[in-house]
Amino acid sequence: MSRMESADDYSGLVIQLNPNWRIVECRDCLQWVLQHRGSPKKSRRDDWRGRSYCQTSEALRRCTREDAGVIDPSAAAVLAALPERIDAPLTQQIGGAESCGMFANDGRRHDEAA
Repeated sequence: MSRMESADDYSGLVIQLNPNWRIVECRDCLQWVLQHRGSPKKSRRDDWRGRSYCQTSEALRRCTREDAGVIDPSAAAVLAALPERIDAPLTQQIGGAESCGMFANDGRRHDEAA
């Protein structure tokens, strides 16, 4: 797993929304980042680029609606289940994860993902 936010195998992946959009937690666990694939017109077309940077799930859902297009229904469920804020008390985190970067792309903790 990579620590580079632009990498396909970035360890902070929260959910893949569709082939061209995903949500990650930033390296410092300060915000969620809505990312899209790089432009096919640029030399680095396959990397991930940040589009929106959000600390609240409400803002993240709004940005996702405005920018990401049609998303997978299971991704929508994970997005809806995110805590109100990325820095929410641990009891509000999905699946009871104890720290940032603990989620697999299906909302399960990384140590629960098969």
